[in-house]
Amino acid sequence: MRRGVAAVLVLAACTHEPELASGHIVVRDAQGALTCQLSATSYGFYRKPSGPRIRVSGGSVDAGEVRIEGQRLLVGGRLRAAIERAPDRVALLDPARAPVGQLVARSGQTWVYDPGGTPLGAARTDGDRVVLTDRDGNAKGYVSGLPQSAAAAFLLGGDLTDLERQVMAIGLR
Repeated sequence: MRRGVAAVLVLAACTHEPELASGHIVVRDAQGALTCQLSATSYGFYRKPSGPRIRVSGGSVDAGEVRIEGQRLLVGGRLRAAIERAPDRVALLDPARAPVGQLVARSGQTWVYDPGGTPLGAARTDGDRVVLTDRDGNAKGYVSGLPQSAAAAFLLGGDLTDLERQVMAIGLR
């Protein structure tokens, strides 16, 4: 009986797709503590330690309940925000076209603004990582595995959830 249980456990463990050697996204707070790890896989990413799987294909990023299709951020199949891209900025607009947030490239950094246009902070490349700062320049965290324009999504405020920010970051890379 024990061998049968062990065989089932081994078989179940083998169905999980292996991580790739590179391409992982790691987010740390200002003190260096791990806050988010998205492990690269053949289908996209796996959010450690308990998921979800985030599938990436073509112009879509699918984390189940939260996904990007084309230029739309959807939650539960409903439009959460339209994504409008311009050469130096990305704007998120709710279904009534009210701002949710903005990412603007300026002076070698990507600045993040709240719905009212107040700066929340900036992302800037520093070697092999991106430093996230508040609007006064104090470190809020560090991101590896993303360009600064995508890592800035982790600074978006409003009532976006962590998973919505993670999906946005993946969609902007």
